[in-house]
Amino acid sequence: MIAIFGTNHDDVLYFQSIMSNRQDSTVLRKYVISVGTIFNQEVVVVDSCYTTILSSALSSYIFNHYHIDLAYVVGRCVSLTKGLKSGDIVIANRVINIDVDQINDNNVVLGQVPGFGPEYKVQNDLIGYLSDALNKRAYINPKVVTFLSCNDFSNANLEKIKDNFELLNLDKAATVDNATGGVVISGQLYDVPIVSIRVVEKELGKGWDVEKYLFVLDKYVSLGKAVVSSIGDIGRNDVLFGGRSDDE
Repeated sequence: MIAIFGTNHDDVLYFQSIMSNRQDSTVLRKYVISVGTIFNQEVVVVDSCYTTILSSALSSYIFNHYHIDLAYVVGRCVSLTKGLKSGDIVIANRVINIDVDQINDNNVVLGQVPGFGPEYKVQNDLIGYLSDALNKRAYINPKVVTFLSCNDFSNANLEKIKDNFELLNLDKAATVDNATGGVVISGQLYDVPIVSIRVVEKELGKGWDVEKYLFVLDKYVSLGKAVVSSIGDIGRNDVLFGGRSDDE
């Protein structure tokens, strides 16, 4: 079974619209999930994954109640480095919970949750399936970047994020979102591989713009087609993945 997690309903609307035999239900008292099939693959779709805390709780519930072989995290993100612009589709090659700082209390590095590795590396096969799907279905070359997950990327927390980014000494393009990190933690606990694909909405620290938001929503169709196509490819090729990242 495949799981798809989004932050809000816009993130998952495309997937819900093409599901066959769709059935909606409420879990944990107020969160709606949709179960159905896409390309004969059983799929569960979840929105409302606001913050890494809630995304971890919801994904843990899903992983505990369904036999999930693979999970996608979809939606919007903001760019932290130059070279990424509004509307770019990005795929995570690694995920770091940038607001986790346990250095003074445990033998860890910045961004490392005690008991887990310093970062989560997305399996190359998963990145390849999504990249190929975007190339073939939408003629788009996605950018493969570092995803930094953070509960708060408001202007009040802007300098801390930038400082932590510099401390991590990352030399690659990076984006920030508030859901992928939580799903990744749950995925490692339940041995479920995770891949995150998102659309860049704006630059970190810039104001919200309705025109950019609508522009990004238009990109959701390409993103959705790529995910659906990769689901079909995985099903046809009978691909099975372990839940650990590529370097474990």
